[in-house]
Amino acid sequence: MLAPATIATRRPPGPPMPPAPRVDAQDAVWNDLREACGANAFAGPDRFAVLGTRGRASVQVSRWSAQGTTWVVAAARVAPAHAARAEDMLRHNAALAVGAMCIEDGQLIIRHAAPLAGVDVAHTVRAVALLGKEAARLAAALGTTSGTNLFSNFAD
Repeated sequence: MLAPATIATRRPPGPPMPPAPRVDAQDAVWNDLREACGANAFAGPDRFAVLGTRGRASVQVSRWSAQGTTWVVAAARVAPAHAARAEDMLRHNAALAVGAMCIEDGQLIIRHAAPLAGVDVAHTVRAVALLGKEAARLAAALGTTSGTNLFSNFAD
């Protein structure tokens, strides 16, 4: 009787194979978030933009590390900082379900941050949509369109 065939499991001699790329749980969540938000051509490894459409402002989504924690930060520009009184924007913060009003680089923005390790992708996609919608609504109320145009700082 013939012996059963065996499958060779030995690798031919040569240099060792490189290790498979390691994807940790946070990278997997980040990649799922990028895909769910529809990351676009403006994407980089640690940020992407969700372009504003249908009454929504563009939202920049990025990941940052601070004090040993990786954070997802979504931000949408509303208007130049001088377009609204700071006191009014602080009062408006109390009515926001997601995010907070901030001033950064002379711009009024609405910003939301969450630890990447605890991110629920569906909730974060919804938060990004809400930020874009609120930024566009506030920009219109303030009589400016800077929140709806990603490239408004290049205008004439």
